[in-house]
Order: sequence, then structure tokens, then C-alpha cells
Amino acid sequence: MGIPMYGQSFVLKERGSTHVGTEANGPGEPGEYTQQPGMLAYYEICNKVRQGGWTVVRDRTASWGPIAYESKSLQWVGYDDPDFVARKARFVRQKNYGGAFVWTMDLDDFNNDCCGGAQPLLRTIASELLNIPFNTRQQDCTPPPPPVLPPAPSVSTT
Repeated sequence: MGIPMYGQSFVLKERGSTHVGTEANGPGEPGEYTQQPGMLAYYEICNKVRQGGWTVVRDRTASWGPIAYESKSLQWVGYDDPDFVARKARFVRQKNYGGAFVWTMDLDDFNNDCCGGAQPLLRTIASELLNIPFNTRQQDCTPPPPPVLPPAPSVSTT
């Protein structure tokens, strides 16, 4: 089971038609960091939603993941959030599949920019597959501590 850490984005063809399957004019604008037309990292998506102007729509039957769109620029993105990732991971566990794969880890919210904890998608997968408790709704925006690096090796010519 594939679990993307990104969303596919498009420019909608017409205003007001935002449902899954609506017509598009082409790929969405590149993300601030990913710089790839038609693709946004999860952290780019949740930042756009958090900063306002983007509307999130979730399917009541949960047959597809959430979408987010911005009416002025007609930008639209389909993606997996922690709730939908949990649903996929539970499906993997219930069907006794061998596991899940992600593409790619660096597109998760590694800096806790979206206040769901660092790596909310990866942690949700671990929580569901390995029964490790993790609260993705913590709403604490504290960035994770910087990594601890070993001292640089000393160089000598003697």
C-alpha cells in the first residue's frame, strides 16, 4: 500500500467546480520548497491551509483523501492527511499485508510547521501498524530539537 507524503496539484478549469474528477487546465503552481509543478509536499499543503485562504474538503465515506483548494488562483490539491493515512495503515493491518511504503519521507512535516508534531504522517503509520501511541492532534507548534552531531574528526599531518 502506497502512502504519499505529497499531493498532486492542478489548476482548475472553472471557478466553483472543486470536486474530485473536475476538469483541470494543467499542473498546479510549484511549491515554495519543492519547486515542482503539479506536486506539493505535505508540509507545503498544511502550511497553505494553516495560513488561510485554502478550503479543505473531506469525503464523508472516506473513499478518497482530503482535497484543498484556493478559489482565487484556482489551485487544487489532493493529498493524504494523518486521518486518511491512519485509515490506509489500518487497512494494511486488517488485510495482513506485508507493510506500507511512503514516497518520500522528506516531504512529511519534519519541522512541525503544521503543529501536529514532527513527522505526523510517518508517526501515524507507526502508530497504526505497530500500536505505538501518537497524538497527531497535539496542536503544539514547537519545532523539534536540532540533531546532535558528533564532533568533527581532527585532521593532522603528523
